Amino acid sequence: MVKCLRCGFENPPTLAFCGMCGMSLMPVQPQSQVLTQVPPMQQAPMPVYYGGPSPRSLRILIGVVRGAGYILIALGIFMFSSIFTVSVGDIYNYNPMGTIQGGILVIGIGILLLAFGEFIRPFSTKR
Repeated sequence: MVKCLRCGFENPPTLAFCGMCGMSLMPVQPQSQVLTQVPPMQQAPMPVYYGGPSPRSLRILIGVVRGAGYILIALGIFMFSSIFTVSVGDIYNYNPMGTIQGGILVIGIGILLLAFGEFIRPFSTKR
């Protein structure tokens, strides 16, 4: 009979593991440790970071800003021109000055967006 080193249970010699706790019944042979010298760590090249957004992301931003500017200009022109398409029944409830002012405001915002897109364009070129 082989006695388990962990729980002390008597096991038949045909078993490789203890029938009570599951610990290995094979004698543990000490393993020789081989120490190898590790080569010194080499300095990894640092990534180059210039700061700020990449030129590609700026080009995408410029496209979005300019597209929004064109859309707002078209919307302002539509609002501005809608004063000419008022039906006769709505003429008494219609405020043409509010529509004109709103159209001019929207056109102005669109022009500002286009100007901003042109302002940031030089920053989108490769450095």
